[in-house]
Amino acid sequence: MDTSPRCGYLVVPENRDDPTGRQVRIHLAIFEAEGSDRMPDPIIYLEGGPGGHTLGALEFSFASTYAPLITDRDLILFDQRGIGLSQPALDCPEERAVEIEYLNKDVSDEEYLEAYTGSLIECRDRLVDDGVDLTAYNSASNAADVADIRRALGYDEVNLWGISYGTRLALTVMRDHPEGIRSVVLDSTVPVDLDLYPAIPSSADRAYDVFFAGCAAHPTCGTAYPNLEMDFYALADRLDEEPAEITVQDFISGERYPALYGGDDMYGLLFQSLYSEDIIPLLPDFITDAANGDYSGIERLGSVFFTNGPFLSTGFYLSVQCNEEYSFSTPAEVADAINMYPDVDGLFGPAESEFEDCALWGAGTADPIEDEPVTSTIPTLVLAGEYDPITPPSYGQLAAETLANSTYFEFPGLAHGVTTAGDCPTGIVLDFVADPATAPDGSCIADLGAPNFFVPGQISVNLVPFEADVFGFIVRGVRPESWDDAGFGAFTAPGLGDIGILQQSIPAGFLSNDAMADQIADQFDLSGDWSSRTHDDGARTWDIFNDTDGTLIFDVALHDDGDSMFIVVLITTDDVRDEYVDLVLYPALESIEAG
Repeated sequence: MDTSPRCGYLVVPENRDDPTGRQVRIHLAIFEAEGSDRMPDPIIYLEGGPGGHTLGALEFSFASTYAPLITDRDLILFDQRGIGLSQPALDCPEERAVEIEYLNKDVSDEEYLEAYTGSLIECRDRLVDDGVDLTAYNSASNAADVADIRRALGYDEVNLWGISYGTRLALTVMRDHPEGIRSVVLDSTVPVDLDLYPAIPSSADRAYDVFFAGCAAHPTCGTAYPNLEMDFYALADRLDEEPAEITVQDFISGERYPALYGGDDMYGLLFQSLYSEDIIPLLPDFITDAANGDYSGIERLGSVFFTNGPFLSTGFYLSVQCNEEYSFSTPAEVADAINMYPDVDGLFGPAESEFEDCALWGAGTADPIEDEPVTSTIPTLVLAGEYDPITPPSYGQLAAETLANSTYFEFPGLAHGVTTAGDCPTGIVLDFVADPATAPDGSCIADLGAPNFFVPGQISVNLVPFEADVFGFIVRGVRPESWDDAGFGAFTAPGLGDIGILQQSIPAGFLSNDAMADQIADQFDLSGDWSSRTHDDGARTWDIFNDTDGTLIFDVALHDDGDSMFIVVLITTDDVRDEYVDLVLYPALESIEAG
């Protein structure tokens, strides 16, 4: 498939009540479906957050998140007003600077919150000085933009697909601009009439319970980690008293930062991890290792979330949430909700601090309609994941109550954003969009189950053939069937995406094995202080170079047969390295061919 999109900007009023005033530019990317059966009604994707970047993260997310839905319909992706590549972008680098400054400081909550609030004030003042109207970035204006996208591109009908905050946006479009909306998919739903912030403690507590009970009931997880819940809370208590010294890395810039990791960080890490069905299977092992003093897994997780931070436009997040959520709650309500769920109280700071930040931000107060249920007869598919910590299944059920033509499905073992988490939910979505008037067949859900919890020493890998075009050179071999295809002969294991294998070849004679190893060390920012060994696979003798970046282990296997240089790189961690060398690396060396 040619995945090159058509891109451009849609220019709309910043303030919808002043159509001749300041304008904003919405950045669009249209991915066209191929084939003669291309349908006339595209899918418009609505990102979550609020404030999540869609277009800037495409190189990391396209293959897994969007490509499965480009079958017979165009897919329209865009950065919502105030976000990412749209102009202006309500980003707050001042907040990121404070986050980095305080990573390694053991200070009181009060001191950190003072610095954080100061960063928001700096961001607000800079945006306002640039002419930004912070009251114009909300779901109602956002929904008007979606309606303009449909009209500007000349589509009679479109299908909306929203995840998380994107569902609130979709519901707002259904309410304010229902014309031309053929169908709607609500994945991990935020009902408009839900007062979100007083509800978060109960949602988090439920998700924690689902996770700990899920491991305990699983035959291998429960046996390997019999005291998981106790270990987690004991670890958090210990880290409250004596934070761990770890290192986090920004995978985009390559920068590494020393960080102090406390008990509240542990609560936050578990909460954020429960968003992802790929990460959930790793959590029992990571928690248990940390309880025993090994923080390598925690460092890997922390680095992932740290890297993701800049992919959210904080200013847009504040404008939406302060206007539409905090307007309908009070600090006392939030504090009471936190006090009701002591098992997750480490997630929350002082309730009044966020309300004070909203008062300073100046996003205005929403119309009362923004706290009322949306009613609609548009065909709607409502999806929920069992492990979702922020939009639990009950939220989807609540929204569906006032959507007359809705169908609701809950997926066991899945988390936040289920649409493309497997063939079952993806198939249900495609069937629904093909025929919104008919409830799709959800019988595949019965075949789903608990997460496949990871236990070292019990790894199984099924290898399948592959063929890849790597910059014009054809490479054939074997790869783990369940690993994601990252392109160019690279495959990554489910989870954090840092464990993987790369299989490539180049014409012989350009570099020696030692020189190629040094080049790979530069590429992955390794020391180049390799240890080496040879491996005879029965037909070829390989030089295998080994190094580490402190967290990941790199085994670089090189062989030059006079025609081609074969390059196989296995990236693992210490606890699984020996297993993956035997199960993945050595079979790859025996099977790789070029041409």
